[in-house]
Amino acid sequence: MNNQKESSLIERSDKTTIALSFAFMVFNYFWGVTKVIIGFTSKTYFYSASGFCEILLGVCKTLFLIGNNKTDKNQQIRIYKSISLIIVFANLLYLTYMVSLFFVKEEKTIFPLWAFILICVIAFADLVLSVIGIIKNIKRKSLMFVARKCLSLVWSFQAMAFTVSSLLVAINEEISIKNLSNANAILGLVFGSLSLLVGVLMIIKLKQYQKNNTKIK
Repeated sequence: MNNQKESSLIERSDKTTIALSFAFMVFNYFWGVTKVIIGFTSKTYFYSASGFCEILLGVCKTLFLIGNNKTDKNQQIRIYKSISLIIVFANLLYLTYMVSLFFVKEEKTIFPLWAFILICVIAFADLVLSVIGIIKNIKRKSLMFVARKCLSLVWSFQAMAFTVSSLLVAINEEISIKNLSNANAILGLVFGSLSLLVGVLMIIKLKQYQKNNTKIK
């Protein structure tokens, strides 16, 4: 009876995770395209790199949704590997943008305060859900759900860095463009490095998984 109840709870949790993945995937694409457009129209091309990073995270969530419907372990392994490599590449782009802020100062953002608060709430919700999911799925061997939780951490890290720096200028208009760019760069480098580390750990996790499942070629 307990096993049946536990199985039912896991199934319900999985359905919730899939639904949230789709919603956050759409948000990633929308926000990423918006940042790319802003970057090109304002000629802040390094900012567009941040947008491409966001789009790549959306691609990762698309791959998760595809991989979740696959029953073949080899296909799941290939998709998991693709997600981990994309995360590494996306965060190299993100870190490039953050480093550029030390040399190319950006104008203060024109987004309203409510937009920053909304992004912060979404990022925090995804972060909390990812941590809860990781704790609940520690003993599970589903590569796809490991990938999904790691994706949540990566996006939450980046969204938090963006939101904190943006809230600073939205609340305090006395912050100079130079100080804002430097603060954004420092926060971005910290959270971007953590996100890059997640991608590297995913690759290590895959190697361990393959080693423990030598029958899967």
